[in-house]
Amino acid sequence: MSTSLFPTLIDEQVAELPETQALPGDRVLMLFKGPTFAAAMHAAALASIENPLAWSCRACLCGEWTVGYEVRAWPGSKHAAWSSGAAPSACSPPAPP
Repeated sequence: MSTSLFPTLIDEQVAELPETQALPGDRVLMLFKGPTFAAAMHAAALASIENPLAWSCRACLCGEWTVGYEVRAWPGSKHAAWSSGAAPSACSPPAPP
């Protein structure tokens, strides 16, 4: 994998984020998708998320649900600890009917 000579739009947008909106250095955001909100949470459960109900954010775009979990990363490792203590946040759209 190589590094681009020019920053991408995403790189520029991430650099502009205030620190209050950035994830702490010891956390990663894991995202799971499904045709329904329940299916996306089931995918998280299959990936060993300890509490699939403790999502950090969710969205429904074009009929596809995405559920996000903020999880702790192992110190000194690129692997995530498969647990989440996060509660629902303001990024949540209204619940589906």
